Amino acid sequence: MVNTFNPADLKFFLPEFALAGAIIALFIGDLLVTEETKKRSVLTFVAFGGLALSALGLMTINGQSTTIFSGQLSIDALGIMFKWLFIAIGAASLYTSTLSKELPDRHMGEYFILLIAIIFGMFLMASANDMLMVYLGLEMVSILSFAMAGYRSHDKRSSEAALKYVVYGGAASGLMLFGISLLYGLLGTTELSAMHMALAQWAEAHFAASASAGGSAFPVTLLTSIMFIFAGVGYKIAVVPFHMWSPDVYEGAPTPFSAFLSVGPKAAGFALLLRVF
Repeated sequence: MVNTFNPADLKFFLPEFALAGAIIALFIGDLLVTEETKKRSVLTFVAFGGLALSALGLMTINGQSTTIFSGQLSIDALGIMFKWLFIAIGAASLYTSTLSKELPDRHMGEYFILLIAIIFGMFLMASANDMLMVYLGLEMVSILSFAMAGYRSHDKRSSEAALKYVVYGGAASGLMLFGISLLYGLLGTTELSAMHMALAQWAEAHFAASASAGGSAFPVTLLTSIMFIFAGVGYKIAVVPFHMWSPDVYEGAPTPFSAFLSVGPKAAGFALLLRVF
């Protein structure tokens, strides 16, 4: 497939542009608003405004189905449904964060920036149509979550939670990336729709013959790659038996973010599993 840029694709990326604009506005607002008593209210307004603009962007593409950016992202009903869910989860998390005493006013800018950036990564996960975009979206959410887990740097439990999260998350990333490389070597593509088609054609040609001969219907390398990818995603979304890190992280992270982490990235992970498998 020839990689060409189509300017018409940009209109389907409006929800993500709104979130990116909110991140930039939060950076600027955090610098300009020096009075701590006003910082929380002003930055909360900016963050909610970014989510509202993202929702308006979703309304403009609702009901449409296409792929954009040379097939990297898929715009369809599944992705749009999950994006609406992410906006609702993000709004609830922003509201609870403004009420929390664990988050000092002077650091609300960094907190909101990281939170909106995680939502941006979740949007990419919900629309990913290529294994490279799957990995980039998942890592964007994961790395920012590491920082959020250790947000209360003065608290030993928070530091411990962040360290455990980084160790397990790094191992999961390595497993997943190795599985993706194996799958690419077998199929010669990273685009999900092309991978699905290649697997279907291979199964149709070889499944019956392999089964009748008494051999394995699937090569060991294919099963290994799928297992590694599932393990990588499973660690990220705390699916049993890859959930051992979650109790410490939920305990050490700020309460509003623990609530967000238990719902938002998990929903994005399930959207990703639907895309891949």
